[in-house]
Amino acid sequence: MEYSEKNKQRLLLMYEILKTEQWQGEIIIFTDNFDVEIPSNCKFLGYDICADSKYYSPIGDGFLETYDTDSVFFSEMHISDFECYKKNINMRGLFSTISKALEFSNYCNMMNEKYNHAVETEKNWRPFALYGPIR
Repeated sequence: MEYSEKNKQRLLLMYEILKTEQWQGEIIIFTDNFDVEIPSNCKFLGYDICADSKYYSPIGDGFLETYDTDSVFFSEMHISDFECYKKNINMRGLFSTISKALEFSNYCNMMNEKYNHAVETEKNWRPFALYGPIR
């Protein structure tokens, strides 16, 4: 569900109901609305990159695993930029800083404009902040 102030209350209620039923899972919050308040029992995990559908992540799909000179996607990215992006990926596979997440999402948008489907069929790539439970 979209993370908003209204849905935050629904989410927390749903989580409490699931816990009373002995559910062992976790709820991960992700949002591109950086003004919304995050529950105090959640911690920041990092930034992912998604488009409007929120179903696909270029970093989750391995775009920053290897610098591939044969790939159209890397045709306008210098190896030093790739290394900067890769260094900013944390142990969860997410960007640590909003600045690198923004740079990478802008690069994805630019490449999709120049080369059809360089990333995916979607447009409007942008950072999403992810939060998870404090343990």
